[in-house]
Amino acid sequence: MGIWNKMFGKRRAIARYSEAGLRFTEEEASFVKKHQSFYSKEPDGSNNIVTEKGGNAIISQGLRYYAEHLIEEAEKQPSDARSCELLDKAIRASMKAYAFHNLPIQLCNIAGMLEMAGNNEEAKRFYGLFLQEWYSFKPDVVDEIFQKEINIDTDMAIVRAKNRIADL
Repeated sequence: MGIWNKMFGKRRAIARYSEAGLRFTEEEASFVKKHQSFYSKEPDGSNNIVTEKGGNAIISQGLRYYAEHLIEEAEKQPSDARSCELLDKAIRASMKAYAFHNLPIQLCNIAGMLEMAGNNEEAKRFYGLFLQEWYSFKPDVVDEIFQKEINIDTDMAIVRAKNRIADL
């Protein structure tokens, strides 16, 4: 029995992204599939089984990695138009990631992307949503694992969100 099985209890095959009813671009689907394949096999080659929430968290994480990739690419662009296009894709992918696994810190990340795109009113709204969701957040084991994977100091994110709301 693999670590995912031990940690997540009730078992089922990793969820396919189409089950949530969201449509992915080919690029998003490619990142998600590549990320899912990382978690799909046990060291002995047998199929890994996770809970529905665990599977959705894996999909969400793949979308976050895709969004991070797009932001890195946007920062390298000599053209503002191309940079904005990539940033827009990153925002949409991040919103889909939140739909699959609603970790509040993802709202803070989306707010930062919106701010980068110059949409300060929406950024301010998402910083507020982040704070609202964070204060009522009761993480379970899956949440804690994937929250840690995001690798953001939540105390600093809270301070930043409050400051950005005041400044925008």
